[in-house]
Amino acid sequence: MTTGILYLAAALLAILITLQRLHTLRQQLNKTRHQLHQSQKMASIGQLTSGIAHDFNNLLGIVTGNLDLLEELVTHDNAALQRTRSARKATDLIRRLLVFSSQQQRKPTAIPLEDSILNVLEIATHTLGPQIILSTSLAPTLPPIFIDHAGLESALLNLLLNARDAMQNHNASLNITTQSIYIDAIHPHARNSHLQPGSYALILVTDSGHGMSKETIARAFEPFFTTKDRTRGTGLGLAMVYDFARQSKGHVHIESKLNHGTTVSLYLPFAKKALQPTPETLTPRKPLTSGHKILLVDDEVDLLGIASTYLTKLGYRTLQAHNVTHAISLIAEHPDIDLLLTDILMPGNMNGIDLAQYIQSLCPTITILYTSGFPADALAEKHLFTTGHTLLKKPYRLSELSTAISRAIGEECKPTSAVVCSTGLAGAFRPLKLAEQQGALALDGTATPLTA
Repeated sequence: MTTGILYLAAALLAILITLQRLHTLRQQLNKTRHQLHQSQKMASIGQLTSGIAHDFNNLLGIVTGNLDLLEELVTHDNAALQRTRSARKATDLIRRLLVFSSQQQRKPTAIPLEDSILNVLEIATHTLGPQIILSTSLAPTLPPIFIDHAGLESALLNLLLNARDAMQNHNASLNITTQSIYIDAIHPHARNSHLQPGSYALILVTDSGHGMSKETIARAFEPFFTTKDRTRGTGLGLAMVYDFARQSKGHVHIESKLNHGTTVSLYLPFAKKALQPTPETLTPRKPLTSGHKILLVDDEVDLLGIASTYLTKLGYRTLQAHNVTHAISLIAEHPDIDLLLTDILMPGNMNGIDLAQYIQSLCPTITILYTSGFPADALAEKHLFTTGHTLLKKPYRLSELSTAISRAIGEECKPTSAVVCSTGLAGAFRPLKLAEQQGALALDGTATPLTA
């Protein structure tokens, strides 16, 4: 009798253990399904919006350019300035959405974590406001991390702004802590995410705000989900942080309770090799000075006008062409052009790179600056862009255009910046016939002619 009871108790215990394991496995399966659903949702949004990113970036270039120029005309009209700033908020939202959905491959490098945090704090101090007591506890001896520098600073800024918005009516304190942490195979984050076992840099952003419920935490990383008023929140901030952590082979986690604040933990991989100083191998060329001539090529006439106005303000003379044939005609008439600024995707049988290669075959010393609404990685996949050239991403503002011109000149490192096409070459410039465009000017046989 006693033996039978023992067997029964052992059987019941085994059943309970099995049920517990099944329950644990079910929880892990549900978490995995949720993560898969989250990744698929973000990928779908990315595919949807990246398809129209080029056209939107052209439109944004027109809108932001006109806003820049309009603000100069209404400097003393506060009501008009307020209207332009309201319009800029809408363009900034669309720009953030396009950045989020661009599918642009990040370019990780080894960088000191503390430097990036201090850079963000310098930017965010005025934005956070004097009512927030900001403190830091940064580990001084952390090895460099291996991430995309711009992506990290954008993620940190989003976390700080999100924390600020959660502390509107509370004793506002915000703390940033960094430390090193080892994640083993049985760590919850290793079991429930794509985080691989190993050492990571951990960034903790802790605020004293109103906190989140479990339901809110479960949806916090969903694109467009927000608990803020629609005039103040877009629902993209934390989604962008999640996307950055995933692409960086890291992880992001939220711990929060209602009325007890929130801590966001961002795990980022350390670099495998120590930082190595990059030797300067090129001597930057002297920047173009006032009066130098620039040829602008873009099939968007409104963008041509805005870019021409920008360059005029910078002291340059400009010529405008709305297609490749027009550009070749202009350069035949003006062989003293110093720089070519061309869109890459153009209507017809030649694109911007075909145009640049043809012009460089006649004027080897001309400086080339490309612009496009597509990121460099997307263009490279279509064999439409290679490293070694400067790409100015649309939409751009006057300061960005000025910087891009300086960068293009520095990368080219040409010995002179005077007249770049000799008089003897002027006669070589002539409009190409269609057969010539289709034949001799192919991009090393690899470029597929694209239409607008």
